Amino acid sequence: MRKLTKGKTYTAYDVTGDGKRDTFSYRQGETGYTNFYINGKYISRTWTARGGLVYWARITNGKVFLVVNYSLYGGHGNTILQYQNGKFRPVSGKALEKYNFPFADPSRVAGHSIFFTGSNQRYLPKVFVNNDNDILYATSQFRLTDGSFKLVTRYLTVSGCTTYRVKTGFRCSTSNKTRNTSGIYVPAGASVKITRVFMPTDGLGVWYQISYKNSTGWLYS
Repeated sequence: MRKLTKGKTYTAYDVTGDGKRDTFSYRQGETGYTNFYINGKYISRTWTARGGLVYWARITNGKVFLVVNYSLYGGHGNTILQYQNGKFRPVSGKALEKYNFPFADPSRVAGHSIFFTGSNQRYLPKVFVNNDNDILYATSQFRLTDGSFKLVTRYLTVSGCTTYRVKTGFRCSTSNKTRNTSGIYVPAGASVKITRVFMPTDGLGVWYQISYKNSTGWLYS
């Protein structure tokens, strides 16, 4: 995957998927949009809100995509485009936003998958003590095929700051299926480790798997 600079013309990449190198560039268009050009000719545009970046990505079977990452109030947006019938058309759906942390950016491509890594700093459980340096990251995996896009798993791997001190004691849920108070109790002042997160289908919150004294539980926030 390669990040492409806005306004620069590239001649080393196949962006149409025909196996041949194209002369490609992208520029700021009307307010909220980015325009795409091939051989100096306008092809299509995509919504990028407050401005965005474009990444060129190629998966194992040789298919190529453009990954558009843009800024929103309170997060980042992402769209995956593929050249079809003379235009760059979206192949990603709402799952790309629904099953990512708010500030998610494309991080890598491996095999048929593209990974996004994002932070959830503003939305960490309020029972944790945290500051601007205690940033938790979660990585999601999506599988790309020709013209289709699918979430691999709703369990996201975590990195960055994963250990937190507890500000207010709480009792965990026993699973990420339903909110209950039948799990382990974590007292104020204790340190817990977030081992992974689970993204529910409602898209409204996040389940955090908590490890405390060799026991685990789930915390919804």
